Amino acid sequence: KMLICALLLGMDCLPKGGTLKVGPGASPGQTRVVAEGENAGIRERSGEALDLSIPREALEPKYVHPYITGILAGAYHYTFSINNINEGSVELIFTHPPE
Repeated sequence: KMLICALLLGMDCLPKGGTLKVGPGASPGQTRVVAEGENAGIRERSGEALDLSIPREALEPKYVHPYITGILAGAYHYTFSINNINEGSVELIFTHPPE
């Protein structure tokens, strides 16, 4: 479920199309999704929506998916981060809880 959410978030970062790459993160339990393409970037308040710090009044349709992903991540005890790593590339990392 979290991988599908990460892929959808990655697609949302690619307004002109591009590629998504999935692989292991730097630490055990991490999965890394990299979205690369022309004008790739994080939507203005998606990070706030993902970490659930966006005020409910500010929730617009374009932020619903990151907001719901943040809720799901919390329910399953995952952590999620999204970062611009360079021009044209966005990195999403989610970490599953230790068993």
